[in-house]
Amino acid sequence: MKILALEFSSPRRSVAVAVDGVVRGASSEPGGRTTHPFAMIEAALAQAGLDRGQIECLAVGLGPGSYAGVRIAIAIAQGWQLARGTKLLGLSSAEVVAARAAQTGLTEVRVGLDAQRQELFAARYDVSNPVQPRLIEPFQICPPSETGVVLRMDLLTSSPDGQSRSWIPDAEMLSVLATHRMDFVQGSTLEPIYLRKAEFVKAPPSNFHAG
Repeated sequence: MKILALEFSSPRRSVAVAVDGVVRGASSEPGGRTTHPFAMIEAALAQAGLDRGQIECLAVGLGPGSYAGVRIAIAIAQGWQLARGTKLLGLSSAEVVAARAAQTGLTEVRVGLDAQRQELFAARYDVSNPVQPRLIEPFQICPPSETGVVLRMDLLTSSPDGQSRSWIPDAEMLSVLATHRMDFVQGSTLEPIYLRKAEFVKAPPSNFHAG
C-alpha cells in the first residue's frame, strides 16, 4: 500500500511516503506559526517517484502535542478523502515515539510531554512488538519523585541529567506503523488526542439561509 504520513504534533513537523512498509520519501521543517505542509508533501512524493493520485492511504499523527499542528494535518486528510476517497488512519503520536524507541532494543518505555501547567504527563508502552506498541498505562501526571527516563516528544534537546530525552515523533515511523493497520476511519471522526478533557463545546451548525 502507498501511504502518505503527516506528523505535525511536535516542534518538528514531517511528512513521509511509504510503499509496502518501506519509506521512499520524507521531508520535514521546524514547527511554529508558519507551516508549509503541501511543499513538504510534494517534496516527499517527488523523492518517492509518486503523484498525489497514487496515494492509497493517509496516516495522521493525532498527538497529544501541538493543537494547531494536529488540526492542520487532520484538515488536509479530511480534504484529501473528500476529493479522492482515500483511506484514512489516525494514530497516537506517542505510539510513534514508542515504536521508534523500540529500535534501540528497549522493551518498555515512558513517553511524556509538558502539559503547559508545569505538569509532566507520561504514558507507558510495551514495545516488545516494535510495529504494534501496547499501551500499559495511559497519560497521567508524572510525580516529581518518580525516577526513570522519560522520552519527551515535545523537546528538541535532551535534559543535561539525561532523565528527559528528546524523541520527536516522525512521519517515517508513522508510515511504517500505518502499514500494519487496517482500522480505517472517516475524516469526520478524526480528532486530536488531548491530555486533559476538552473544555469547550463545538458550536451547532448554523441555521442561516440566504434570502
